[in-house]
Amino acid sequence: MLEIRGHARGGQGMVTAFEILAKVFSKLDDFQVQAFPAFGVERTGAPIQAFLRIAKKEILNRSNIYHPHLIVIFDESLIDQMPVFEGLQAGGAVLINSERPLDRFRGFADRVYTVPATAISLELGLGSKSLPIINAAMIGAILRIFEADLSIGQAIVKANVPTKPEANTQALKEAYHQVVGIEKKDEILIDRLQAPPLEKSRRLEDLFFEDTPEPEGLSAPYWSDPMSKNKTGNWRLMTPRYVDRMPPCTANCPAGTDVRAFVKLAAGKKFQEAYDTIYRHNPFPSICGRVCPNFCEQNCNRNELDEGVNIGAIERFVGDQALPNSIQPSPIIHKERIAVIGSGPAGLTAALRLREKGYPVTVFEALSQAGGMMRSGIPRFRLPDEVLDREIDLIQRKGVEIVLNRKVSVAELSEDYDAIITAVGSHVGSELGLPNEELVKDGITFLRNFKLNGDMAGIKPGEKVAIIGGGNTAIDVSRTVLRLGATPIIIYRRTIREMPAIAQEVREAQVEGVRFQFLTAPTAVSKEENHLALHLIRMQLGEPDESGRRRPEPLPRSKYKLGVDHVITAIGQGSDNFAFGNLQIKPKQGRISYEGNQAVFCAGDMAWGGTVTEAIGSGNKVAVEVEAFLMGKKYDPKETLPELVLPEDINFTYFLPSSRHHAKLYHSRNFHNDFTEVSKEMTEEEIIAETARCLHCGEC
Repeated sequence: MLEIRGHARGGQGMVTAFEILAKVFSKLDDFQVQAFPAFGVERTGAPIQAFLRIAKKEILNRSNIYHPHLIVIFDESLIDQMPVFEGLQAGGAVLINSERPLDRFRGFADRVYTVPATAISLELGLGSKSLPIINAAMIGAILRIFEADLSIGQAIVKANVPTKPEANTQALKEAYHQVVGIEKKDEILIDRLQAPPLEKSRRLEDLFFEDTPEPEGLSAPYWSDPMSKNKTGNWRLMTPRYVDRMPPCTANCPAGTDVRAFVKLAAGKKFQEAYDTIYRHNPFPSICGRVCPNFCEQNCNRNELDEGVNIGAIERFVGDQALPNSIQPSPIIHKERIAVIGSGPAGLTAALRLREKGYPVTVFEALSQAGGMMRSGIPRFRLPDEVLDREIDLIQRKGVEIVLNRKVSVAELSEDYDAIITAVGSHVGSELGLPNEELVKDGITFLRNFKLNGDMAGIKPGEKVAIIGGGNTAIDVSRTVLRLGATPIIIYRRTIREMPAIAQEVREAQVEGVRFQFLTAPTAVSKEENHLALHLIRMQLGEPDESGRRRPEPLPRSKYKLGVDHVITAIGQGSDNFAFGNLQIKPKQGRISYEGNQAVFCAGDMAWGGTVTEAIGSGNKVAVEVEAFLMGKKYDPKETLPELVLPEDINFTYFLPSSRHHAKLYHSRNFHNDFTEVSKEMTEEEIIAETARCLHCGEC
């Protein structure tokens, strides 16, 4: 790589000259180029610097040039006032705009050149005596040092100077032939350039490149229009203004968490403040840091540069490290009582928010432990019980009452409560609709019974278990079966690309040894001697269906049988209608129509979403709606779309590629009876390094 540093006084003449030089070098050969300025004080006469890098490969360095191979001095008066020769590489050279004898500058560098650029420019009418315009002349002198093709330089200068193209072209030519000290070739500089012989046969008309496309693979700033369109003067003196726009990570979080804010706080090791920022929207940071599919990361602008920020790991670390030491119950300031049916993430979030607003809230849970699907549906190797217990305990310490082992309906609560929130989740498995369905086990029921009661559903080590489905439940069932010592085989009718399960969980299942049979669907189940026969058919993908995924279609004459010991289904689930009794009610987010004047609201999986984070967001929203109802205020759920910061709004040139920090995974040689948490926590050093990768989109 060749690095050139220029010194001049402001305006921006030298800056423009270096930009044109970059264009010239990009046409001389297959060079990557980078040109940019540095303004100490942006006013006329103030010392300024400009930088130019030229290389035969991609330029990743974005810093100023501190150790140049060539220093170009546009104004020789700077020599006595500034350390302009500082950092010059051994064997480097200096080019000075001066008419004084070369001996005057001996000792400044191993090789010194001069050119009477000011005299040449004034003679051609470029500028005035007080403000000569020497850009073209200095470009010509630089090209002479590198023995570059004069005609290419002339063509590009003529196409890009804002005024007097003929005079500028002539200045370049005269300076090219008037460089002093050029008696022999500068081998050191030319070797640094690493240029093969220049092609002399290029057509000049090809160099007028107003419509030149951006070179492939070039990530540096690129300007293809004539420099006359590069505004300077008053335009450059306009005062910038601070704009705060929403980043896509925050906009994409169903819980509404201010992602950018807590990552920034964590970067400064302000973990308690980061925790408080998360908690305002999400009371389960340790849980979400483990089980969320990371909606925030999916649209992270850094994906356009290398890899998205590992926000989930940062959230988990903050949640684990910065739990508040003392929590007091929120004071009750309202008389209206609120009941919540279901202690999953939606129900508990809604209960917490309403308790924080001063309402007495009671949560009813049918099971013996609180947590809903977080407790009964997510295995311990993904979400340890102690993590769930800790975050639920904080909600109880805030004053939320949780009643266990009580399955209730809206009807029996209606006399004692002013508002009822149903958030019972979706824990009823869907049926296959195949013959002999009684031979099949339900995945959700299997996970719940094993997690709460240790019921292994008769699965023994060494047995073969087929799991039908491609969602998170199917993956959790398969990995649990693996830890019972059996061999799990996931049967899925589409390909791995269409699986709705969290991609990271799928990869972990594959690494652990779970087997997959894609493009395969069951047609029947039968009992044969001492095992089950799962009747299967091969599938192919057709046109997209309503979900946007390509519809699986049976392949003719492709049926076969798979002998297994157990079949478990995980093809989706619905909600329990017990809360509504015999009434046929279709749940939806927020208040629903219910007989009489009873205020009944729905939240969570039964109404919207399907992940812990979406349920948290649903709980936050329903709490706002319930409060509006109790206060007699109008509730307007309409939301305005924020103006997001998108990749095209970001100048990625300011950022260097940086590898994402991944959490280490626990992998046992034998998973039998080993329910150790799979994903390990990252260290504080790793977390701080990962927060440094955040682009802080929208803060500019």
